[in-house]
Amino acid sequence: MFDEHEPPKELKIPEEFHDEYLSWGIEYSEDTGSSGEMCYGYYFYVPKNASNEILNVMDWELGECIRLSLNAFDQPDDHNLD
Repeated sequence: MFDEHEPPKELKIPEEFHDEYLSWGIEYSEDTGSSGEMCYGYYFYVPKNASNEILNVMDWELGECIRLSLNAFDQPDDHNLD
């Protein structure tokens, strides 16, 4: 489902923080809305062990809920569209 070896493209985390982000071992939860029947996206909470540097760069707070779209983990097409 997800490429666990890099952050979601949608977050635009600078490359120098990829290792830290990956070290958090985030388990993304499905946002199923109030019905609980359909997935509208994903979310996770910023962990307590996040460094001040990544918090500042990403403008996040500890414990903040970060929401992602359904397309957050899509990989670019390998097709040449020329």
